[in-house]
Amino acid sequence: MWMYGTAWWMWLLMGAGTIGFWVLVAVTVKALLDDRRPEPPATPVTRDPTQVLDGRLARGEIDAEEYLRVRRLIQQGHRADQPVVDQPVVDQAVRQDRSKQS
Repeated sequence: MWMYGTAWWMWLLMGAGTIGFWVLVAVTVKALLDDRRPEPPATPVTRDPTQVLDGRLARGEIDAEEYLRVRRLIQQGHRADQPVVDQPVVDQAVRQDRSKQS
C-alpha cells in the first residue's frame, strides 16, 4: 500500500507529538511574557484629600467658596460618615477666611 509499512498508530503518535510540541512552545512563550509584566502595587495609592481638593479648584470644578468650605471641613477632621457642620457656622468660617486674605 501507500504507507510502505508504516502502521496507522505511528501516524497517530506523530500527530500527537507534533501537537504536544507546539502546545509546549506556546506555554513556554506565554510564561516568559507573563514574567515581564510589571506587578501592580501591593497597596492602592491614596491621595491626600487636600491635594484632591486643590486639583478640583485648579480644574474649575468648584469655586473658591466651596473650596474654603470643604477645606475647613477637612482640617476639622470631618469624615464622610459624619454629619456636616451647620451651614451658618461654615458661612462664618468662610467669611473669616476671606477677611484674613484681604
